[in-house]
Formats: sequence, structure tokens, C-alpha cells
Amino acid sequence: MYVDRRLFQSSLDAVNRAVALAPGGRLVMDDANLGMKSTDELKAEVERGLTRDVSDLNPLKIFRARK
Repeated sequence: MYVDRRLFQSSLDAVNRAVALAPGGRLVMDDANLGMKSTDELKAEVERGLTRDVSDLNPLKIFRARK
């Protein structure tokens, strides 16, 4: 029931490394079960986990759908 900022940061670092190694600087996931199709979407989701704002105080936020 909390945000592990270190885990989000290490995830962001891993995404950035993958993008740096990818041909053209972008990876695309071809899996119909994933809620994301590219590293751009993954990076945006992880960065969203690192941001803090007033909505973080809403206890119903724990029920938001994650990709």
C-alpha cells in the first residue's frame, strides 16, 4: 500500500538502458495481453509512479488500473 520509489527508479533506469541499446532507440512489444505496446508507454507509466501530487493523498488511488 505504498510506492517504492527505489523500485520505480531502478525500473526507469532499466527502461533507459533498453532504449539506449535498441535499434532506433525504441522497442515494441507484440503481446496482446500487455496494456503497453512500446517502451515509450512503459517509460511514461514508470515516470508517473515517480511523480507526487495532491492526488496521492486519495486512498482510492490504490485501485487504479496499472498497465
